[in-house]
Amino acid sequence: MRRCHGVAYRCGRQDVLELDTFLAESHPTRCGFGERDRFKRIVSVCFRADGRDVNRWLVESGNAVDWERFSKGAYAEARKGGRSRRAGIWKGRFQLPCTARAQRMKGEPSCYVAGRWRWPR
Repeated sequence: MRRCHGVAYRCGRQDVLELDTFLAESHPTRCGFGERDRFKRIVSVCFRADGRDVNRWLVESGNAVDWERFSKGAYAEARKGGRSRRAGIWKGRFQLPCTARAQRMKGEPSCYVAGRWRWPR
């Protein structure tokens, strides 16, 4: 449970509802499976039947953070737009998952968002 402007909310619950609504507007959704991350998770790019890029929508609506290592900057403008409109996660303060993990492990963040960090080589 987190607080946003003094109001309690469940992390991720609103995101799931918004994604469900977005996907329901155009069926089916198709995904192209690409690379795997270091945890062997598949990194995909998904599109609705009407051609809308699901990944782009997630980033511009503030329901996801652009993972630039895999997107190669494809969603930079979507991130800027979402951030300037204070959409989703940009409504308040939040901590990137990689930053939280790094703090728990007392290491350096291994993520890159808005030019703040570099990926380890």
